[in-house]
Amino acid sequence: MNDLEKILILGPTPPPYGGIATFVEEVLKSNLKNEYNLLHINTNRNNSKSLKENINVFLRVTFQLLYLLSYKRPKLVHIHASSYLSFWEKTFFAFISKLYLRKVVYHIHGGAFKQFYEQSLFKKIIRFCFYFFDGIIVLSDNWKNYLHEQNLTYKEKIFVVNNFVDLNVSKPKQTVNVNYNVTFVGRLEKSKGIYELLNAIPHVLNKYKYVNFVLVGPYEKKDFIRINSFLKQHNICNNVFLTGPISKLKVYQELSKSKIFVLPSHVEAFPISILEAMGIGLPIIATPIGDVPEIVENNINGFLIKENDFLDMANKIMYLIENEELRLKMVNNNLKKFNEKYNINTACGNLKSVYESIL
Repeated sequence: MNDLEKILILGPTPPPYGGIATFVEEVLKSNLKNEYNLLHINTNRNNSKSLKENINVFLRVTFQLLYLLSYKRPKLVHIHASSYLSFWEKTFFAFISKLYLRKVVYHIHGGAFKQFYEQSLFKKIIRFCFYFFDGIIVLSDNWKNYLHEQNLTYKEKIFVVNNFVDLNVSKPKQTVNVNYNVTFVGRLEKSKGIYELLNAIPHVLNKYKYVNFVLVGPYEKKDFIRINSFLKQHNICNNVFLTGPISKLKVYQELSKSKIFVLPSHVEAFPISILEAMGIGLPIIATPIGDVPEIVENNINGFLIKENDFLDMANKIMYLIENEELRLKMVNNNLKKFNEKYNINTACGNLKSVYESIL
């Protein structure tokens, strides 16, 4: 282990589960640990809104970073970030790393970066930061082209590493389920399109009363109250189930009992929940947000629906219920695409190539 190049990964790990946290966790467990000596600083705030707790996390991460840079001396620091406050905070950590003459790879997650950059009053500072980094990882070719078009950095500094899911160990067998489950995975909040999904549900149940909707993910108290009120008002409590936050294995178990996956988000980058559903073998119904159109091909492995259009969503769900042959075709197409593009070996091979080109 001592002979391996040291790479410091700065990013969150679960719980709670989210896109960045899942990515970081899977990388730390991957075969890359046999190629490099992987160090890690956990930046997870557990979704806390407490100013005191957030300051404490920031200070802890800062001191850990200073210690590891001084005594463990990694050659490369891989920083995972998103937008807004996360961008500025992680850029601060990047500059500390550069002061120690370390190579920095800045990994952009989250679908809000475009909005963050275009609305920012500090575009010149953001561009300076990007040119300062040794490499930038984005989730898709679309993002690579966008950064280049905005003159944020040199194109040769931008690398594409798709999100991925490791289902080799934790993928459960498809279960025979007497219920027809439609599943959503994500935070139960407005930005994820949860209220459009709720509005679609009564339309489906009016025709197919045996269908169940499983909503997997954490929620704020205000959203929980609003959702429960809606369910009672429409008398559909017996057909809609909220799991709350659950382990990744239980997420996969819920998906394995499902027939259709739905994600009507308003903001996304490269959603890992879609990849998980693909890997289990579910048709996807999603809005064409962020890189979703790169994952979901309309009428091939799922349906792309109009944003804010719950009737379109309901109609697509019912269409798959009524057309089992098409649903099964989408199942096979998703399994094939997942195994070709979004498995852990492909993604970690791409990540290794990034490291090798910078070190």
